[in-house]
Amino acid sequence: MRRAMFMLALFLGFPLSLSAAPALPFDPATLHGFNLMEKIAANGMKSVPYREEDFALIKEFGFNYIRLPVDYRCYTEANDWLSFREDVLRHFDQAIAWGEKYGIHVTLALHRAPGYCVNPPPEAKELWTSDEALAAFTAHWEMFARRYESVPAARLSFNLVNEPSSTAPENIVRVYRHVVAAIHRVNPARVIFLDGVDGGFKPLPELASLPNVIQSGRGYFSPVTQYRASYRDVSREFMPTPSWPVQPAVNGFLYGPFWEKDGLNRPLVLRGSFPAQTLLDVRVLIVSTKATLVVKADGKPVFEKRFEPKDGVGEWAQAIYAPKWQIYQNVYNHLYTVVLPVAAKEISLELTDGDWLRLTELGLTLPGRDRQVLPGDSTPRRTQQPYALQANGALIPPPDFDGLAPLAGIFAPLREVKAAGGAVFMGEFACYSKTPHHVMLAYTQSLLERCKADGVGWAMWNFRGEFGVLDSNRADVTYEAYKGHKLDRKLMDILVRCAAP
Repeated sequence: MRRAMFMLALFLGFPLSLSAAPALPFDPATLHGFNLMEKIAANGMKSVPYREEDFALIKEFGFNYIRLPVDYRCYTEANDWLSFREDVLRHFDQAIAWGEKYGIHVTLALHRAPGYCVNPPPEAKELWTSDEALAAFTAHWEMFARRYESVPAARLSFNLVNEPSSTAPENIVRVYRHVVAAIHRVNPARVIFLDGVDGGFKPLPELASLPNVIQSGRGYFSPVTQYRASYRDVSREFMPTPSWPVQPAVNGFLYGPFWEKDGLNRPLVLRGSFPAQTLLDVRVLIVSTKATLVVKADGKPVFEKRFEPKDGVGEWAQAIYAPKWQIYQNVYNHLYTVVLPVAAKEISLELTDGDWLRLTELGLTLPGRDRQVLPGDSTPRRTQQPYALQANGALIPPPDFDGLAPLAGIFAPLREVKAAGGAVFMGEFACYSKTPHHVMLAYTQSLLERCKADGVGWAMWNFRGEFGVLDSNRADVTYEAYKGHKLDRKLMDILVRCAAP
């Protein structure tokens, strides 16, 4: 058996020294590849057989890993969790066989599982609280474990469920432990990827001691990676153009008293020299539930505006009902102008009641000077900090500002798991096709160079398509014709360089 594993390691191109994770049959730091989308959803053309061409091209470019995100409804009969379709299961058999043929490790991943999916629509019963859903979820993985029991662990792994959230972490830990144990009763050697909580970003150090488990994080930074993504709400049209490294920007979210316990109910504070008759333009994009916006100059109110989104016609540009919370989160996209009656050293904006609102523009016009538009940051749930301005109203970067700081939030949880003795991986990363190409290239290089330095393998989302390196249909790329596809050569060069030993 030891010799067989030795030969497999040579065949797949894995290093022979696996000191980082001695219990695993391969080192996840050596896995570099892509997600393939053929089974990402059960509707229409999104559930089709995999393509051998993808495996051949991925190998040809020098990569050794493929993740297969799957909607369980692709391989089950309609409305029957436990009726498996043999004709579709054979598609997975073929993909795994192609993995063997081309020396590529394959991970089978449930993107939609019985009882949970990060994307709408919600499942009828919740995996984290329903015994019936958990039993079905377990049955699916036991079926796969038995079906592929003879496939070596160095060739095939499982990823239990994509980006668990909407429940307490202890519920996810309970489900993970239960299903890992069920799989390992069939095949103790099978390696299992566990996505972190909160959208995959927070791995769970308490699971680091589980045998043959790898914890999988995410490499997304929303203002850059999901810029104007088609699946976002209407606010995508108002996202500020991203940069990388990031530039100093004003936090565009204001939170009401409801968020006090999270430390988010803080004012947005501008500090500088603001003469009388200074104009402050505030563009309010979205208001959730209700909110009262108060603007103060040196602590004295100079403007107050009450927002109460509801159905029908109103001050808002679009009424949007959020069924998940049974509230309205209307799009206003309205510019309000505040005139300072007296000179001040500090301007603050705060919500004195309500939920939250999002600003997309703060403009300052000091008497006798040109209007300054302060750059905005659309990242939610960040604590407000004071901002210092120059004499002309331009933003002064904080003394400790680091344009690469968002990477720290991505890699710190992975490092915590490694420090606890666990193995980690970056299961997804990529930038949507609307992200400016030069920004996407810079972000991807920074992320993958950090992966390389930290010993973290990765899988790009995706190979072909709007996030991919082939056929991404960007408007700002000169593509290279490559075997019937449009290849983003500059991106591919970064990927190849960062995957090299």
